[in-house]
Amino acid sequence: LQADPNLWPAANNLAFLLGENDRTPEGLSSAAGLAAQALRQQPENPVVLDTVGWIQYRQGNLPQAIAFLEKAVAKDENSPILNYHLATVLDAAGRTGEARIYLEKALSTDRPFIGREDAESLLTRMESQG
Repeated sequence: LQADPNLWPAANNLAFLLGENDRTPEGLSSAAGLAAQALRQQPENPVVLDTVGWIQYRQGNLPQAIAFLEKAVAKDENSPILNYHLATVLDAAGRTGEARIYLEKALSTDRPFIGREDAESLLTRMESQG
């Protein structure tokens, strides 16, 4: 990003990594700024929409997170990580029935993704609750 501030994949990837690894208000604010930079350049890219939505979730902004993640999944319905992220946020918002649909879709593939173990644990919890 120092060499090329307009390199949206770098901004997006750094935003995601910060959102995963520095959940302090400052870290999430930095992540949100980088994600917004990527979004300005790639407003319809499902990967960027996912990053923005996931950071919104980490910041506790569930309605905004859901909106971004639903748009991301609509653009790439078969992405396990996008489905997992949407399921997680829907569950956090108390929309467990909807969440389960996306979670099962995320786990229906053998494709690896960041958070797969968490997705499996979430589904196990949902199944134990009925």
